[in-house]
Amino acid sequence: MIELHRNDRKKVFLPLSNESLVNNRYRKDTKLGEGTYGEVCKAVDILSNTFVALKKVKADQEEEGVPSTALREIAILRDISHPNIVKLLDVYNSEKHLYLIFEYCNTDLHKFLKNNPQDLSINFIRHASYQMLDALAFMHSHRILHRDIKPSNVLLSGDVVKLADFGLARSIGIPIKRYTVEVVTMWYRPPELIQKYNIYGSGIDIWGMGAVIAEMILHEPIFRGDSDIDQLHKIFDILGTPKPIDYPDLDYFTDKKVFDYFPKNNVEFRTKLKSIGEDGYSLLMKMFEYNPGKRISAREAMKDPFFIKN
Repeated sequence: MIELHRNDRKKVFLPLSNESLVNNRYRKDTKLGEGTYGEVCKAVDILSNTFVALKKVKADQEEEGVPSTALREIAILRDISHPNIVKLLDVYNSEKHLYLIFEYCNTDLHKFLKNNPQDLSINFIRHASYQMLDALAFMHSHRILHRDIKPSNVLLSGDVVKLADFGLARSIGIPIKRYTVEVVTMWYRPPELIQKYNIYGSGIDIWGMGAVIAEMILHEPIFRGDSDIDQLHKIFDILGTPKPIDYPDLDYFTDKKVFDYFPKNNVEFRTKLKSIGEDGYSLLMKMFEYNPGKRISAREAMKDPFFIKN
């Protein structure tokens, strides 16, 4: 039996089950992906005759045991329900593996962009962005941070968009404590995390959301750095080098020995984003606000003029 602690307050118990229960109920179809801790397969639930996504996680009890990311994902998803957040249907815990059964979605946004190189319609971008923001607004209202917003963690099922992969998610309390900065994939990581600023909140998800919206327009990551310093250079090149008035808590940003000075309002970048219009561009700039305290919230973003249809 695994005893799972969430926020050092709540315990979730996962009793051991026979691995044959999983094999008898779910018939594997195709592999959807593979990571450090296991694989994800499309499978058929024989009882309901429906497709599911089966995540098989290695459980090496002699070494590290079940990865904390899998346990964290279970703890978070068992407590929340939203139409734009992937559903965790069941969990099986055997001696060798941990099985997480999720609702099945056709593809993810990363694969969708790769398979659809043509420009996406403004309606698609608006519709997908609104659903992602709705999920974030729900999570943030329950004091949950996703901490890894990126296209491969956004699932598509017809017209419905769902946030997935909650392995880095966590609940936060008040007052906000210091948390690890080793979260969020680099190309979607806000400047405060790159600068190791370990007191943060929902703004880190909003920055990632902005990067995802920009990627839907550009069909490539907007900030593609290969190191922390290079990532900041890529951000400053497009958004401009922040001044102390923009971000007084992180003076390191203004160190001319480290960074060149880049002016605001990159004309080339603005031209590339012309398809979303002035309202869309304005919303992105609110998401890419350097000062996380001034960054737009998910709930405020949903009320932005960009989502008001003409």
